[in-house]
Amino acid sequence: MTKTKKGSWGFDTRDMNTTVRPQDDFYHYVNGGWLARNPIPPHESRWGSSLKLRYDTEKKLHALVSKLQNTSHLPQGSSGQMVRDFYQSALDIKQRNQLGIKPLSMWQNRIEEIKDIPSLIETFAHFEKTIGGAPWGIMVDQDMKNSKKYIAHIYQSGLGMPDRDYYLKNDAESLRVRNAYEKHIEAMFLLKGENKTTVKNNRETIMRMETTIAKHSMKKEDLRDADKTYHKMSVAALTRLTTAIQWRTFFEIIGAKEIRSVVVMQPKFLTAMSAMIEKESIENWKIYLTWSLIVTTAGLLSAKFEKQNFAFYGTTLSGVLKMKPAWRRALGSVNGALDELLGELYVKTYFPPQTKEKVAQMVDDLFEAYEARIKNLEWMSSATKRKALNKLHSINRKLGYPDKWKSYKGLVITP
Repeated sequence: MTKTKKGSWGFDTRDMNTTVRPQDDFYHYVNGGWLARNPIPPHESRWGSSLKLRYDTEKKLHALVSKLQNTSHLPQGSSGQMVRDFYQSALDIKQRNQLGIKPLSMWQNRIEEIKDIPSLIETFAHFEKTIGGAPWGIMVDQDMKNSKKYIAHIYQSGLGMPDRDYYLKNDAESLRVRNAYEKHIEAMFLLKGENKTTVKNNRETIMRMETTIAKHSMKKEDLRDADKTYHKMSVAALTRLTTAIQWRTFFEIIGAKEIRSVVVMQPKFLTAMSAMIEKESIENWKIYLTWSLIVTTAGLLSAKFEKQNFAFYGTTLSGVLKMKPAWRRALGSVNGALDELLGELYVKTYFPPQTKEKVAQMVDDLFEAYEARIKNLEWMSSATKRKALNKLHSINRKLGYPDKWKSYKGLVITP
């Protein structure tokens, strides 16, 4: 055996707290030392080795985009130009403060133009296509009963707090969060420029409507039951289930005109939303959508909106004491919108091809080991082994970065 340098591999005993008896508290016996040396930073809700790695990567990305900021001549449409200008736009808090609520005017005008249920459904569709905020959402995922196909899934949504229990329970924690949420609604509408009477009316309307939505939302324990959240049906059947919702119009607006069938994850919820659409006044839906608009975009508006949004969602809900510095928030926006452009620049700087080759070799070794183990399994029949080996060799490897980067052709970014 080759003698290995102490501390170069394996488990670091400094992470332990041997003053704790393992039979009393095994978690702190194993991790107590690490926890003592690594308190949760004030700008995080949790902390661990993977988050430390992520933060180290963010610092590298910060150095990368800072260098781009000091580079004036970048070709229009290049990765560097788009990342630089998007990042600068996110950092430009002076411009954001000057604009205030104005960037929302296009959506606010659409809300004000709602005059009946058909135009309400059209607005829901435009919101879903762009920023979200309708009482339901739609996504494309694998069909759970036929993994060879993808299918649209419609799911419950529409709440400003993370779970229905915050609206319906009266335990101390639910009341604490609910009271803070009501104050948050009022604070946001005051920032928007509404008078106190309007603010009070808006808060009461939003809480009443969201509480109704919460009552009809599926419980989180039921959401984990795959059978309870799988109801495949044709668009015609969906239309019969929810007579107030013009689904053909909705699907056409979001770009799914040819859709034939969907998985409705919570049919009873959609039926209740159809009834609610008919029962609530158009004016109330305008208030609801205005709130959805504000709460969805607050982190992108002026500093006052951003701070108020953080006070509730960051501190009240998650216990985070401080907002992340502006460069981290701006970087998060870039990563969310231009992920592969930023990733391509990161790879060129920090992840050379040789590194990817090393990872690929390591994975080759793993596959070889898996194959040997499968072949030597005593409890598996020959037929099953063949299927297992076929599955093993069918795995699509995604190592480090894609061999072909996503195209952003046609996207124009300016600062």
